[in-house]
Amino acid sequence: MPPLPEYRFRIEFWAILGCIVLFIGLIELVRRNRLKERYSFLWFLTSGVLLVFTLKRSWLEDLARLVGVYYPPTALFLLLVFFMLLILIHYSTVISRLLDEKQAIVQNLGLLEARVRELEATSGARPSPAPDISSSAD
Repeated sequence: MPPLPEYRFRIEFWAILGCIVLFIGLIELVRRNRLKERYSFLWFLTSGVLLVFTLKRSWLEDLARLVGVYYPPTALFLLLVFFMLLILIHYSTVISRLLDEKQAIVQNLGLLEARVRELEATSGARPSPAPDISSSAD
């Protein structure tokens, strides 16, 4: 069995390959409209920062020393966790805003339905059945 390459090379190889695969995957998701551009920014930033710190080993070693990590590739995982937390916080704020907007829309719809029923009752018109929107396609 041939000797394995130096561990440092193996770690850098897999980290670079992972960043490139993530970057290509993100481009493909945006291209196919599976991920909106405005939400892809943090993902691209994460991929770019990880790639830079993988290629600039001295920066990674400085970061590891700064945060008190003995093994520099561990600092790469700390960066990944930091960016994942940023992405989760960002998506949580987006979901919260969407829930607030949905609640306002449902309340407005309820008010409009009540107003239509009131107008139909005062005009003597026969009430029309409510449309079934639960089976509509997106």
